[in-house]
Amino acid sequence: MTQNNLLKLEALLFAYGKYVSEEELNKLLNVKNLSTLLNELKKKYDADQTALGLIKDGNLWKITVKDEYLDLVKSIVTKTELDKPSMETLAVIAFKYPILQSDVIKLRNASAYDHIRNLIEHGYILKEKYGRSYKLKLTKKFFDYFDLPEKKVKDLFSEYKELEAEITLKEKENDKLRKEIKRENDLLEKTKQNQKLSDFKE
Repeated sequence: MTQNNLLKLEALLFAYGKYVSEEELNKLLNVKNLSTLLNELKKKYDADQTALGLIKDGNLWKITVKDEYLDLVKSIVTKTELDKPSMETLAVIAFKYPILQSDVIKLRNASAYDHIRNLIEHGYILKEKYGRSYKLKLTKKFFDYFDLPEKKVKDLFSEYKELEAEITLKEKENDKLRKEIKRENDLLEKTKQNQKLSDFKE
């Protein structure tokens, strides 16, 4: 029975092809000893002569290619996992990392919400509550997957260099707009204060 459950678990993980939670797996498998089965399956992958491995991140699990074969497949897998708009949004996050979600939306428009959701789902970024927005961060999986230090992140997205120029231009436009809004607000506040002073004198 255990062997049968192991095979079912392996089939589910393979079919998902991305990080999946233990809760999600257990909805489909419905066993009492899921954690034990996952650890057994991980040991099996670690011991066997196979290019695949089972990795864990918190309570998330995924079947993936072992480190020694990442260079061979990473460009193919990334292009398969992520569509071009999501890759471009990932490039924005990588260029400006760490960056607020609200700033990404300003730079990429509202469709970036879907891209961010996709990137989180695939484990490349995570978001943390930060004031009224969220701070987006590249995950350990991102750095492990692309096998590069933080200072080399931009090199990975060299094909998106023209996007970096667009980001810089958009940031300048946003900064100019912020200054204009602040100027208008200051002027409005000054007008209100003058009006109050005038009313007081009367």
